[in-house]
Amino acid sequence: MIDFFFAPTLFWVLSGCILLSIQSAAIGCFTVLNKQSLAGDAVAHAVLPGICIAFLLTGEKDGLLLLISASISGWIALQTIQYISQTTKIKTDASIGIILSVFFGIGILLLTSIQQSGNGNQSGLDKYILGKAAGMLPDDIFLLLCTCSIILLVLALFRKEIIAYIFDIDFTKSSGIPFRLIRFCLLLLLIINVVSGIQTVGVVLMAALIITPVSAARFWSDSLQKVYTISIIIGVISAVVGVGLSFYVTNAPTGATIVLALTSLFFISAFFAPHKGIIARLYKQLNHKEKTQQENILKLCFHSIEHNDNLQLPLITHSEINRFELIMNDEGIVQWKKHSKSLIKKGFLSFSAISDTWYITKEGIARGQRITRLHRLWEAYLLHQLQFDIDHVHEDADSIEHILTPELELALETILNNPKFDPHGETIPRKYIF
Repeated sequence: MIDFFFAPTLFWVLSGCILLSIQSAAIGCFTVLNKQSLAGDAVAHAVLPGICIAFLLTGEKDGLLLLISASISGWIALQTIQYISQTTKIKTDASIGIILSVFFGIGILLLTSIQQSGNGNQSGLDKYILGKAAGMLPDDIFLLLCTCSIILLVLALFRKEIIAYIFDIDFTKSSGIPFRLIRFCLLLLLIINVVSGIQTVGVVLMAALIITPVSAARFWSDSLQKVYTISIIIGVISAVVGVGLSFYVTNAPTGATIVLALTSLFFISAFFAPHKGIIARLYKQLNHKEKTQQENILKLCFHSIEHNDNLQLPLITHSEINRFELIMNDEGIVQWKKHSKSLIKKGFLSFSAISDTWYITKEGIARGQRITRLHRLWEAYLLHQLQFDIDHVHEDADSIEHILTPELELALETILNNPKFDPHGETIPRKYIF
């Protein structure tokens, strides 16, 4: 572990990867939210012809010249994608796929030609395809420090304008914000990010650093500021873990290990995020299903005593359970016992072991009454306001009754002018019997 922090070249590699991860996550956040996720991938593949052309013209690997040529190539690719999307019936994703393939194919063709030319200076050009982070030098770190600072500074200075452009282009145009300049800046920052980082992870893996952090962060929050911050944190963690793995695993490419770490964080987020993760959503779905079934039981219990004068009579026996439409199956009694135990814990039911009979409590009657009220209010709304056929209102009301809020209940009362009967002639219960 100590060797990890004091290895001679590790500081430069780790610093460079962290800087690249920060700038990629930052610009990637706005690129993905702007629905241009594949634009980064297109630029990454499109810069290869520019690199090869610059080498063919000069015969040397002049870093600055290669970066300038790569930037021009990436810009041409983006403008071509935009032109195809705007002037033809081809959609943006299809045009990105076309340009990506064409430019990368040209780049591979030129690179193969260079490698067969016998020019000794061509050694190392192939690292632009898969990257070679382990060979980073102080000059590379300085370049990444400059590009990272530029990207973060521009995003901070024009944050409001960029957000307006991404989420409401019409407002941006009408308010006088130079939306073309904003779009130009976003594309330019994307190109700067790709060109400066392509030596680290290569053409093939560059898109992962742009898309994956924000994709993972969106599982944790809906707030733009939080997503932006979490994206950067995820990017930094993946850089540290990836560099660490490549340090301890012999011959493991740093770029690939960073992307693998990033992908692992994405799957962790996708499964374990507390609100939007797969496990959390499954848990919510199961809870909602159980809540719906229990409320249906209380509703049916209320129906069974709705017209009785004494609402505290014994509720139901085993022979009556089978009359409930909710649990008309081979395991009706088993399902009833499963939910009745939960309802007893919640105070909606009580059970007498002596008479083997369930009783509905005042709280249970009130809950069943409210569900019945919401059901019948919604049926009346569908019939009188939305002009549904009377045969089609019941099934829809069965679903919506469990998610109507008190505010919506009040709105329905106002719209319908406090109706007394539902479309089937049943009385709509008043609020709260007790």
